Amino acid sequence: MVRKPPEEVFRLPEPPPSPLLSEDACQAVVGVLEKYVNIAKGWRHRVFVVQRGVLRYYRADQSLNIHALMESLKEMGEVKVIGLELGILLKRMDRAGSPSDQAITPHGEAHLQVAQIRESKSGDRKRFSVHSGTKKLNCRAESEMDKDAWVEALRQSKAVWDGANGGYLFPPVEVSAESPNSNSGPISRSFEDTTLPAVRQRLVDGGVSHELSHFVEEVLMEQHRFYVNYMWQEGEKKRKLLSYLQTVEEEKRELEARILEENRGALVEMAQSEGAFFTTEEQYENGEERDSADASGEDDVEEVFYEATDSLPLIDKCQNDVAQAQLPPLPSKPKKAERTASAPVGPNDSFPGPSLFGGSSLQKSQRTASDPVQAARERSQQEGASTSTSRGHREYMDSAIAESTARLKDWLRRDGPAPKRRDCLPKPKEKEKTVSLWAIIKSMVGKDLTRVCLPVYFNEPLSAIQRIAEEIEYSELLDEALKHPPGSLMRLFLVSSFAVSGYSATANRTSKPFNPLLGETYEYVSPEKGVRFIGEKVVHHPTVFAMHCEGCGWTVDADAEVKNKFWGASMELHALGVIRLRTADGEEYRWNKVTTSINNLIIGKLYIDHYGVMRVHNKNTGMLAKIKFIETSRFFDSNPHQIKGYIEGPNGKIRDATIQGKWDGSLHVDLGDGRGPKEVWRKNPPAPEPSKYNNTLFCMTLNEMTPGLDKKIAPTDCRRRPDQKCLEEGLYDEANRQKQRLEQKQRAARKAADRGDPIQPRWFEYSPSAAQGQEPTFAYKGGYWESRDAGHFEGCRDIFGE
Repeated sequence: MVRKPPEEVFRLPEPPPSPLLSEDACQAVVGVLEKYVNIAKGWRHRVFVVQRGVLRYYRADQSLNIHALMESLKEMGEVKVIGLELGILLKRMDRAGSPSDQAITPHGEAHLQVAQIRESKSGDRKRFSVHSGTKKLNCRAESEMDKDAWVEALRQSKAVWDGANGGYLFPPVEVSAESPNSNSGPISRSFEDTTLPAVRQRLVDGGVSHELSHFVEEVLMEQHRFYVNYMWQEGEKKRKLLSYLQTVEEEKRELEARILEENRGALVEMAQSEGAFFTTEEQYENGEERDSADASGEDDVEEVFYEATDSLPLIDKCQNDVAQAQLPPLPSKPKKAERTASAPVGPNDSFPGPSLFGGSSLQKSQRTASDPVQAARERSQQEGASTSTSRGHREYMDSAIAESTARLKDWLRRDGPAPKRRDCLPKPKEKEKTVSLWAIIKSMVGKDLTRVCLPVYFNEPLSAIQRIAEEIEYSELLDEALKHPPGSLMRLFLVSSFAVSGYSATANRTSKPFNPLLGETYEYVSPEKGVRFIGEKVVHHPTVFAMHCEGCGWTVDADAEVKNKFWGASMELHALGVIRLRTADGEEYRWNKVTTSINNLIIGKLYIDHYGVMRVHNKNTGMLAKIKFIETSRFFDSNPHQIKGYIEGPNGKIRDATIQGKWDGSLHVDLGDGRGPKEVWRKNPPAPEPSKYNNTLFCMTLNEMTPGLDKKIAPTDCRRRPDQKCLEEGLYDEANRQKQRLEQKQRAARKAADRGDPIQPRWFEYSPSAAQGQEPTFAYKGGYWESRDAGHFEGCRDIFGE
């Protein structure tokens, strides 16, 4: 335990009295001023006293014995009162009862010898400040006249104690006339340069009597002893302070070393289980860095945007991939109909590339009968083997999309009609308690961090898997994309718009989602949108989520490992992984996530921003959409959340087509055909009854248990998680209890797994051959929807039960 420092080291010394100073130096000036405390408390009344070159202030409450203070000041000399507030304070104290018996102790003080008095430049003529070097006192008087009186009193007191005659504590004495009893010339010396025998000799030479000379010697000796003792006390105080600081520093180093050694593993576990408030050195070194374009220093934003990228696959490699795919050959075209890479491309025209079908990555990916898009693709390829014209290819591609869409819609129709979904969250059943993050951190000191559970007050009633499911809100963009020919610019732009739209729900969303338990799942079925989604937490350390979503003629697969960097006042989140879109007509798109930052963690308004470059790559044609998320200025930005993008061909040539807008507003596409920009996406309107979590209308439906859904979803579904459900209903105490219970249950399961009972993902499996960062490393292995139809989820662990 750190020892408390000696109290005397914090007590400023009182300048000693001197008979050589004027009587004004002993006069006390007292009054009431407003003093600025901090942002939370603002301005507070304080009783200020100026005496002997020291400005002291006291709390203006019952802890101050104001009558005793005034009496002590009057005993030392004249007291000057500034303003009427002191009289009001005295009357209020009288009405409150007998004065406090506590000692008269100032709350703070400042030496005017080393201070500067400055008038405010803010325009408030009643304000002034006192700078002592170690602190700054911002004061405000009741009137401009009172302010002027205070400033004058402070400057007069400072002038007396500052040595207005040259900076000496004893004013120098100059004798310009010759002494009548001395043959010496003009004398100019100070007391500080004069010894006592020399003073005695001067007094004798001046004809001063022996008694008077002896009296002067006694006064000088008394002053000398006083100042020697004063300086010795100051030196002793500094020695104690240095000794204390050295001891504190040594104890601090020992404490840090002990905590680091004992709780190293616990810190990492808590950081990952509680949303990664901290980061390890390994995460910091391996985390994704900002895109080099962010620091390119270009004068024009557009130039920053068109930075160099990695080399695209060579043409001959793509041709080899096509040969390996064993797909029907494309018909040859007349030379007059051929395009060159530099020829203009229309919104519905295909970009010249190796093939409209996948490359080697299609062979690496797992193909299962549970993937309707994959099955439709294979059947379409087999049925269309005899096609010999481009029109025929397009027809069987359209038939593949139609068949995939029909299969999904048939399943949705058998599952039941679309339920009536809510447009607001339930009303809280309890009043939410006011909590302080600093109080929580303070309460954790000395505790086993593996047993610490952060309260739910910082959470929103959604899990991280449900936050991933939010990104399918605008799935109609993918439906619209499939209406355009494969390889067309418009299809690529619509896919890119879908990738950007997933960030729109994050605006003003500063609450933390629940960290799912290992094996926790979430399904979302929407007959209205024609999609079904399944996600699962597949790895606990590091945290990895996997998802699989099926739509009308397309599937989206992804897994993501979230790494973070904590910068003190802000935090950066990096989603390491790739999102893959496959269409029933054989195309494949992949894109990455950009960096997310959470700013003003310590002070100021908390806000979320996204920055970096998103690359949406068509693996079939080689076309690349590069979309720049422009970082919002931390000081002033009149147009935040901007994105700008362009198309890059397989040969690296930049096309005229562009995309721009705001990730939380709308996106516009210009195909470079002279028609100008066209709006392709706009954020949905907010909920009619906004929640305190700033949820979107779609988000409010994610945790809803619609009628009959309880009998369909898996026992590991997020909707069954008790602490999350209690938070949604406003049962905060029960939510905290359930959260702590679930975390203890998960720790026990992990210990059992370490002893030889490993926990495997239920609906996804790891693909060792997958290239990390280029394709999802966890593939959906199927069986979920079949188990749902059968009403029996075999192999699901009990992760929420008592």
